[in-house]
Amino acid sequence: MYTGRLRGFWASVVLVLAMVQLHSPRGGAFSRIVIEFCAVIGVVAGALIFCDLITRRSARPSAQPMPWSEAPRRQEAGRVSPPDPRRMRDLRDVRDGHTDAAPPPFASTGSHARRMPAAHRHAPRPRRPVPMDGTDTRPDPSATARPRPSLIAPLFGTRGSRAHGRPWLLPARPVHPGVSADAVRLGDLEVRAASIVGPGHRCEEPAMPRQDAYRLGRDDDGRFLVLAVADGVSSSAHAERGATVAASVAVNAVRDRLAGPDPLPVLSAPELFVTVADQMVNDASRQGLEPGDVAAVLVVAVIPAYPEHDLSRDVWVGWLGDVSAWTLGGGRWSFQAGDRKGGAGGIESNSPGAVLPAAPQCAEHRWVRLGQGDVISFVTDGFGDALATIGKATAFLAEHWAEPPPVGEYLGHVGFDAEQFLDDRTAVTVWPDAGTPSRWAP
Repeated sequence: MYTGRLRGFWASVVLVLAMVQLHSPRGGAFSRIVIEFCAVIGVVAGALIFCDLITRRSARPSAQPMPWSEAPRRQEAGRVSPPDPRRMRDLRDVRDGHTDAAPPPFASTGSHARRMPAAHRHAPRPRRPVPMDGTDTRPDPSATARPRPSLIAPLFGTRGSRAHGRPWLLPARPVHPGVSADAVRLGDLEVRAASIVGPGHRCEEPAMPRQDAYRLGRDDDGRFLVLAVADGVSSSAHAERGATVAASVAVNAVRDRLAGPDPLPVLSAPELFVTVADQMVNDASRQGLEPGDVAAVLVVAVIPAYPEHDLSRDVWVGWLGDVSAWTLGGGRWSFQAGDRKGGAGGIESNSPGAVLPAAPQCAEHRWVRLGQGDVISFVTDGFGDALATIGKATAFLAEHWAEPPPVGEYLGHVGFDAEQFLDDRTAVTVWPDAGTPSRWAP
C-alpha cells in the first residue's frame, strides 16, 4: 500500500520537473527554485511515510496463531486467504487421535489464551474412525452413562396415566402434606410406611387433599408394634379428617389394651371399632360437621416385636371396608384380610360396603400366622387394587420388597404409575426377622 503511494508521489515530482523544463528550456533561476522546492517536499513526504510505517508495525500485536474458526478472513482481489498449513496439520493430528503430539500453540496459558472463548481453549474431540465394513462402532450408552438414581414411580402396565406427570396443585383449604413416609425398627421388625395423594386428586381443579392416613405405635415395653391404615371415603366432604382421626384413635385404643398383664389380650374388632366410631362422631361434632362428612374405612394390626421359638408369630388383624392385608412368601403375594370389591364393576367399582362411623359393628378380625421370612403389608385400595389386578405389579414388588428398601425408594414404589389408577395410595409393610433377634418373645 505504501509502495504504491511513493511511486505515485515520485511520478508527480518527475512530471512537474518535466513541465518546468519544457517551459524554461534555458534553465533559468525560476527552474532551479521549482526543482529544489519539489526535492524538499519529496524528502519530507518520504520521511513522514517511513515514520508512519514504522509506528504501525511496532503497535501491531505479536503474531500468534489463532484457531481457523477465529482467524480473520481478508479479502484480497476477491479471494479468501487460506488457513495456515501448519495450523491445519496440527488440527488434523488432534482430530485423527494423535494426542501424543505437542498441543497447538493456541492452547497456551498466556494472556492471549485468557481472551479466547472457552470453546477454543481445548483440543477438538477425536473423530471416531469409521470401519470399511459398515459395522457400528459407537459406544454402548449403558456402559458410559452416569449411574441413575434409585427407581422412582415404576410403570405398571403398557402405559401410564396422563395425570401422573402433571404438576401438583394445592387444595383450597390448608391440610396435612400430600406425602408422608417413615422407616422404623422395633425388635426384629423392620417397617416401611408411605402415603401419597393420588394423581386424580392432585392434578385437577379443584385439587383434593390426601384422604389416606396411617399411624404407627408401640406398647410401653416394646413388645408389640401397633399400626393402623385408614382410607377416607371420597364422597365425604372431609374424608381426610375422618381417616386421620380413625387411624389415631385406633392405635391409641390398642395401646391402652396392651398396657395390661396379658401378653396379647383378646381383642374384639367390633368393640375396638365402636370406640373409634364414637371418637369420629365427637370430633366431627366439634367441627360442626355431620358423621357422613368424615366417613372412612380402617384396618388395624398388632404384631409381636419378637418371634416364638419356632421363629413364627401370630398377627392380629381387624378391618372394616376395602382396606386389606397381604403377605409375601416364596416370591408370591397372598390376600389375607379385607373386604374384596364386588358388584358389576368388579375391582373398579370403588364402592366400599360398611364404613365408619356408620357401621362399626360390621368390623371383622382374624389371626394371620407369619413364618420365618414372610412379609406382611397393609394397604388402601389405591395400592391393593394393583396387587390384585396387575401381574407386573405383583412381580415387581415381590422382587423389590423381598428385603426392606430405602424409604425414598419405597415411597417411589407406592407412588407407581398405571393407567386408570388415580386414587390415593398407602402401604405399611413389615419385615420380620430383618436382623438377628435379641431375645425370644416372653
